[in-house]
Amino acid sequence: NGTLQCLNILTINQQANICASPSCGRGMLANLLRFNILKLSVMPNPTSGNITIVADQNVSDATIEIVDALGIIRKTIKQVKLSTGGTLLDLETLPSGIYETRVTTVNSQGTVRWVLQR
Repeated sequence: NGTLQCLNILTINQQANICASPSCGRGMLANLLRFNILKLSVMPNPTSGNITIVADQNVSDATIEIVDALGIIRKTIKQVKLSTGGTLLDLETLPSGIYETRVTTVNSQGTVRWVLQR
């Protein structure tokens, strides 16, 4: 009948399983996702200049996207190393506003919101 038979998202275990019925014609397993959730923090928040982003674990080869309140990606930084000690991000070209920083690696992702006040 094409309806989704089960959807389990277990954020406590940091994994998500999406299963579909064989009757939908797509097979028994539509998708299986495993990823680590990065816990991120930003200092200072609010900020009038640069921010330091702190991750709960060291990660390498991360992509950082800075997204404004309208969902527009304002800045992308690739191949970044994040550490538990903090990584400085240059915000010189951004205007005042509410932003979200998205950090993505091959097997992990995290987001944190912050305010830039010029």
